[in-house]
Amino acid sequence: MLSINLSEIGFPKAHHYLLSAVGPRPICFASTIDEKGRPNLSPFSFFNVFSSNPPIAVFSPSRSGRTGQHKDTFNNVQKVKQVVINLVNYKMVEQMSLASSPYPPEIDEFVKSGFTPLKSESIKPFRVKEAPVQMECEVIEIKELGHIGGAGNLVICKILKMHIAEELLNDKKMIDQEKIDLVARMGGDWYCRTDSNSMFEIKKPITCIIGGSKVSTKINIIKNLIPKFDNIIIVGGMANNIIKYMGNNIGKSLQEENSESIIKEIFSLSKTENCKITYPEDIVVGKDLNGIPQIKELSEVSSDEMILDIGPKTIKVISNIIDESNTILWNGPAGYFENPSFANGSIEIAKKIVENNKSNKIYSVVGGGDTVSLLNSLNSINDFNFVSTAGGAFLEYLEGKELPGIKVLN
Repeated sequence: MLSINLSEIGFPKAHHYLLSAVGPRPICFASTIDEKGRPNLSPFSFFNVFSSNPPIAVFSPSRSGRTGQHKDTFNNVQKVKQVVINLVNYKMVEQMSLASSPYPPEIDEFVKSGFTPLKSESIKPFRVKEAPVQMECEVIEIKELGHIGGAGNLVICKILKMHIAEELLNDKKMIDQEKIDLVARMGGDWYCRTDSNSMFEIKKPITCIIGGSKVSTKINIIKNLIPKFDNIIIVGGMANNIIKYMGNNIGKSLQEENSESIIKEIFSLSKTENCKITYPEDIVVGKDLNGIPQIKELSEVSSDEMILDIGPKTIKVISNIIDESNTILWNGPAGYFENPSFANGSIEIAKKIVENNKSNKIYSVVGGGDTVSLLNSLNSINDFNFVSTAGGAFLEYLEGKELPGIKVLN
């Protein structure tokens, strides 16, 4: 791998490596005016949306790499703190490139590039009529990053109003990503186009199945996963805490003491984030780890029994959720799988995921030592898309903790 110290190779090469590596970059086609009311139109690919509440976009009209001078756009927003950010589609890209030439301030880029100025509703700069999306913005802050050629200038904009072409909208009045046909910058003179041939979709719902016996290591993981998943299925020793929280006797089953407040928080967070929490409806119990298995309802567990697997009703519920999912993350078996009498739940989950995986209905990720051991015993390890053998590190990553090895690589 080529390793580069950017401060040692000079601006032109550093510029090349950065812009060739970081892409595609959306294009801000910025419309501004100077204090005399003269319009300016210029494209910038150092641009993105950085907040939706409040709605904030940032673009950077960098200093000229040759002269170190500021561009007209920068000078304009210093005097008139307003800008229209016009998005660029494939139909516009050739004309847009004409506006990137360094014209004197008195030259109107609307005329040079052949675009139609359209009066804005809340600010003074003009919109570009041909742009599929136009955003009228107030400039709330300008941050200069340096005083030499190539130095960026962050123009932080609050979006006051958006204008969206009607033909881009679907039946729900939302933007259809296959219709907007945006272009973006790559390195050098290269652009890319966001049409149906170049885009792909990671489909939802995304489901996490989390189980196993290491209760204390996974309670906080669930809290971190809720905002990211549509379904979280809790089985194994993890589920015992919920079953008890719901007012049921769990006998001698594995449990985490004083977990009530965390479970309450989990259900509250899941409601806020619209994530469905599923836990067992029926279970398989035994007097001990080598006991005779019995299928029972949650309310039927005796004080001398242990919950050691999920029951057939629960297996059916989980199977249906897997069938409706497009991505599955699985960590932790559903029961004490080391004893075949209590392995059925884990086996049926594995079989259902493999079934959907082989028909390309889902993308499957599995991790954790016990789960990997289970799949090895079933000769199913190669039937999953991605298998992590990291064990504790896998769980810490899911919990959102920083991993030293990854930190070093970054």
